[in-house]
Amino acid sequence: MIFDIVMALVAGLLVLRGWLRGFYRSVAGTIGLVAGYGISYASARPVGDKLWGAYPTLPRPIAWSLAAFAVFIVVNLAVVLTGDALLRARVKGLPPEDRRPFLRQNRRGGACMGLLRGALLVLFISLAAALIPVDHRIARLLGADESKLVNVVRPLVHPIIKKATSITVGDDESGEILSAVLRDPEAARTALEAVWAKEDFQALLADPEFVAAAESGNTDAMAEDERLIRLMGEADVQDALRSLGVDLAVDQETSPGDTARALARTRKVVKQLAPFLEAVQAASKTDRPATEGTTGGGPSPTVQDAMDALSSE
Repeated sequence: MIFDIVMALVAGLLVLRGWLRGFYRSVAGTIGLVAGYGISYASARPVGDKLWGAYPTLPRPIAWSLAAFAVFIVVNLAVVLTGDALLRARVKGLPPEDRRPFLRQNRRGGACMGLLRGALLVLFISLAAALIPVDHRIARLLGADESKLVNVVRPLVHPIIKKATSITVGDDESGEILSAVLRDPEAARTALEAVWAKEDFQALLADPEFVAAAESGNTDAMAEDERLIRLMGEADVQDALRSLGVDLAVDQETSPGDTARALARTRKVVKQLAPFLEAVQAASKTDRPATEGTTGGGPSPTVQDAMDALSSE
């Protein structure tokens, strides 16, 4: 119930704001938001790359974000100022006796625009709240667990949840969409997060199996994942994987989706070939020198040693 009251207050404040601003300025503000988002999204990378070229120490994603924010502010401000100029020109061109009725109509139109924007904002917030499990502490904190409004829109988000939980590493957008709704992190998951953050394997969040293990709180599964990830980071293991046609090297220009799929696919290979890769690791520690890649079309000496070791067991 508290959630519904807060949403009603938000909508009421937007209606009041629209009445104070008037129709012209409200429309200009809406156009500024839409145009600002669209133009900033389209120009974030080209402008951000120029910013990154001027400041190479700045991480490229940060440069893109700063560029998008700057473009959004400039475009939005330009559209709003244009709307103000048009309003002044319109009022100035009216006879004195028609100015007051025009301004009243302008305020009524602004209130309608405020109502529309308030309804859209309330709908967006309610949909976001409906994504939170009812028994979650955040839902209880927001009052969304008892909200009639959230209960009305909840059926609309069921397809979203179903899609998110069915994403696999083979889908086109698996690098950008988590395969499960995140809950409170368990102690085991916290430890695992530290490992794959250190090894720069954050993109493995796209792997449903990885996320399911992280969310299960199963310490045995966590330990196995940690061991596999550490194994993936070994240089000798990476050489062995390259000799098998699996390359962990990812170009900086590769999209996040491709990176996530490559890492998740490699993890599955590591899991399936763990005994073999452990033998590679053991063979690489002998006095026999290891060479990277393939020699004469065959596996590297280190890989061959591992094959011999496994076949002799």
